Amino acid sequence: MSSNKVSPKNKWLGAKKAPNQVENENQHANFFTNTDVLTGQSILIRESIQNAIDARDKANGCTMAHVRFYVGTVDAAIGKKYFVDQYARIMQCLKNIPQLENECHYIAVEDFNTTGLVGSLNNDLPEGDSRIGSFFFFTWATGKSNKSIGTRGKNGVGKIVFPKTSKIKSFLVFSSREVSDELNEPKNILFGTSILRTHEFEGVKWLPESHWMTENESGLHVPSSNLESISDFAQDWKLKRKIDQKGTSIVIPYRDENFSGKNLAQCVAQDYFIAILEGILEVEVVDEAGFQVQLNASNLMENLEALDENLVTKSSKSKSELLALCELFEERQSKETNVVSTAGKTAGRNYWEEHEFAEETRDLLRDELDMGKTLEFRVSTFVPAIADGTPVAEDFFSVLVRKKDGAHLPPTFARQGIIIPSAYINRIEGYTTLVIIEDGRLADLLGDAEGPSHEKWSSEEEKFQGKYLPKIASEETIKFVRNSVISLLRKIQVQANEVEDSRFANAFPYPTDDGARPIDGEDSVGPSTPRKTPPKKRIKRIPIKRALVSENFVVNPDTDGFTVEPSSSSKLLIGDKFKIKSGYDLSAGNPLAKSSVDFEIAHRLKLANGVTLITASDNYITFVISKMPFRCSFDGFHTYRDLIVAVNDVN
Repeated sequence: MSSNKVSPKNKWLGAKKAPNQVENENQHANFFTNTDVLTGQSILIRESIQNAIDARDKANGCTMAHVRFYVGTVDAAIGKKYFVDQYARIMQCLKNIPQLENECHYIAVEDFNTTGLVGSLNNDLPEGDSRIGSFFFFTWATGKSNKSIGTRGKNGVGKIVFPKTSKIKSFLVFSSREVSDELNEPKNILFGTSILRTHEFEGVKWLPESHWMTENESGLHVPSSNLESISDFAQDWKLKRKIDQKGTSIVIPYRDENFSGKNLAQCVAQDYFIAILEGILEVEVVDEAGFQVQLNASNLMENLEALDENLVTKSSKSKSELLALCELFEERQSKETNVVSTAGKTAGRNYWEEHEFAEETRDLLRDELDMGKTLEFRVSTFVPAIADGTPVAEDFFSVLVRKKDGAHLPPTFARQGIIIPSAYINRIEGYTTLVIIEDGRLADLLGDAEGPSHEKWSSEEEKFQGKYLPKIASEETIKFVRNSVISLLRKIQVQANEVEDSRFANAFPYPTDDGARPIDGEDSVGPSTPRKTPPKKRIKRIPIKRALVSENFVVNPDTDGFTVEPSSSSKLLIGDKFKIKSGYDLSAGNPLAKSSVDFEIAHRLKLANGVTLITASDNYITFVISKMPFRCSFDGFHTYRDLIVAVNDVN
């Protein structure tokens, strides 16, 4: 049921700055600035599609979201019609803005089979009120979200992408939504937002945001439900949505002229090929230049062949790489992979050293890879308890591996269909690999460890910190998933009584066993259990190559670590600084790349005489010399793995 009263038409409404109110400028756009990984077009794609997938109208049987992107241009008269009243404020706050006398290049993003922006239009409800829904969080709450467990985006700042894409920092919205009878509010709503900066206008100081809305009898800003205005809006911007057709249409005016249908389609394929093949997403891309494509599960592979080969970002995959990943996923969908289950032993914790394969199993798995078969490792994973009392849970994720000559690509990680482009950046030589985390407790944890751009996982994210207990177990879980591909490949490649390949100088020996359990390569310590004495062949000490160690230093291997001291010919002085870098040898990639893939070196520092620690980050650590001679020692490294160390002064 909705009100029969005729709604007035929208106008641009601002909010005055109150006395003593702090001026906070919106900085959330800075979350989306890593152009090596994400472009303006891919950011728009990711935000729009993840919102649509999360808003699928499942209650009415809609399990697949349909998203349409239209790249178009309208006459100057249309731009003036919607922005002439706001233009004076825009000119005051922004530089190099388009002129209203010129035609308006724009993008329309529409989702179908979704619920639309639901909940009360009243922006003054108390926190926690059951009538608050996605409309409120989309329109009135930056940095907050009502997305629950099991959803893909939870940061509440992704919506900043829409004004960021506009040269006038504005966007317009038409949503036809699910409305409960108790709300007695309109089903079809029309509104807009302009996010500028705190500014003076007509002698008054105004807050950054203005809204294209109406004002109700209580003075609150609310969307218009005027059907004539909505019909004109859809026609003006060439929208596909009809009145009462549930979903949301967003118009982003005055876009960058470089946006194109081809590039948008390429971004969709790069970031959402899994969601498309899984059948939860269908995407249509149209531009006025004549480009048109519809990407769905039945035609994605065919359309990939026709897409441009040019890469969108440095982390983008080539056409052949993308096709290989799609083939991997399709094999899993059709149950053609060889599934190998693996589990640890310590309840509530995740240690790769507990995931072992018998020698005959390793031989068999290597043979299958050599024959071109795809292995699917189903990795059992403990998810830590949550601070609200939710207990530890057991979940799993899948690692797909296929041998491919010439492949040189980092593992691809997908959480609930979203590609996480910087989850692990080191390249794997000779394999195509895909890690899939489906809906569940593990996906929720990793989602909490993502920033607004969903680019990587970090335990430093605000919504992650303090949520999972104990802290070390939550951090281990991230590293456990992130290290999965390289850890599994190492385990099936290593043969009994063989020394792992060492291509670097400072490869430390495998000493005779001291009965202690080796420390896992993820900054974690498991329960003490005896291990078998390593084969004698692994006891041989490998000389340190001087190429990685400056002539001012000496690096001496220890039982499970190393010591750094000045050399006899050292020219170092008190006050000089030096950096130590270390890493476990890799089958591919640089083991000394700055990464916490295996350990954080600061946790391995045992002794620091004559030096003061300046910085420590991942596997890098920097000291300043306070006394000569100095000595610093590190221990606790995995004694079954080749350790690489480099030491250089940084003066």
